[in-house]
Amino acid sequence: MDKGQGVIVGVDGSDPSWIALDWAYREAARRRTRLRVLHVRGIAHPLQHWLRRRSAAAPPGSDRVLEEVDGHLPELADAPASVEKSAPAAKLSTLSPAPDLVEYSKDAELLVLGAVGSSGTREHLFGSTALRCAASSACPTVIVREQPHEVRRVLAGIDGSPNQLDVLRWAFNEADRHRAELRVVHVIWPWEWPPYSESETAQAARQMVRFAVEQLPASPSGRGVSVVAEVVRHKHPAQELLDRARDADLLVCGSLGTGSGEVSASLVHAAAKHLRGAAEAGAEAASAADRTTHAFPSHVVVVPTEPEPKFSWEWDELVEEERDWNRQQFAPQPDDVMRFELP
Repeated sequence: MDKGQGVIVGVDGSDPSWIALDWAYREAARRRTRLRVLHVRGIAHPLQHWLRRRSAAAPPGSDRVLEEVDGHLPELADAPASVEKSAPAAKLSTLSPAPDLVEYSKDAELLVLGAVGSSGTREHLFGSTALRCAASSACPTVIVREQPHEVRRVLAGIDGSPNQLDVLRWAFNEADRHRAELRVVHVIWPWEWPPYSESETAQAARQMVRFAVEQLPASPSGRGVSVVAEVVRHKHPAQELLDRARDADLLVCGSLGTGSGEVSASLVHAAAKHLRGAAEAGAEAASAADRTTHAFPSHVVVVPTEPEPKFSWEWDELVEEERDWNRQQFAPQPDDVMRFELP
C-alpha cells in the first residue's frame, strides 16, 4: 500500500491536539517522512448542539486553527521534509471527524490524535473520535496523552490471535527506532480455555509467546532489541495492561483479537479519560480503578488487525489433539518470564 501521506495528525484547537501535533512532528522527523495536519471538526454527540447553544464560546474555525499550527511546531534540527495543512470543508457538518480521518489513514503510516478533543461533554463522551479511529483506521492509531518525552519502554499486549504478529512487529520496530526495551505481555483469562487445566493453559501460553517472539526479524537498525516476554494469570487483560503501562511510554495492542475489540476499546477509553475527573473527585473519593486509569502515562497505539477467522470443529477432539501435541513436543517451563536478546 502506498503510504504517501506520511504521518497524519488531527487537530481541533484544543490543548491535547497541540500536544498530539508536537508528538506527530517529532515522529515524522524520526521517520524522515512528511507530516499532514488535518482540521476536521464535527459534533461528537447530538447533545453538543445544545451545549454549544448555551455557550458563548464558538468552536474555532479551520482557518484560525490552521494558522496556529506553525506556532505549535517544535524547533527540531532534523525536521520533516514538508508539513501540509488542510481542512476537508465539505465534511465539516458530520457528526464526527472520525470518517474523514479514517479515509485519510488509508494512505498514511501513522494517525496521531490527542487524548481528548474540543468536543467532550461528559467523561463517557470523551475519546469518541479516538475510539472510532482506533477501531477502523487502516494504519496504526496513536492516542497521545502527554507532552513528548523519550521512549524508553514499549509494552505490547498479545492474545494468541492470528494477527498478533502484526502488533508485535510494529512494537518491535518502534522499540528499535527509539532504542527502547520491548516488554511483551500475554494475559490468561481464568475462563479462556475451560477444558484445560491451569498448568496446561500456562504451558501452552508460554509456548505461544516464545514462538511469537522468535518470529521477529533482526532489528532494522542492527543495534538489537532487548525483549522481556511474560505470561500473566488470573487477570483481566485490559486492567493488567493499564497497570503495567504506568512504567511504559508506548502501550501497543491490536484493534481486534480473540474478542471483539473490547480490550483495545477499553485502553483507548482509559487514555481518553479526562484527567480533570480524578482531581475533581478527590483522591479519597476516587476508587482504586479510577486512580489506576488516570495514573498511567503511556501513549496508546492501536494496530489495525483483521477479525479472527471462525472455524467449525469438534471441541473435545481438538482439545485432546492439542494436549497430545503439547506433551510430545515441549517440556514444562515453570518460569512465566522469558528474556530474549534479538540481533
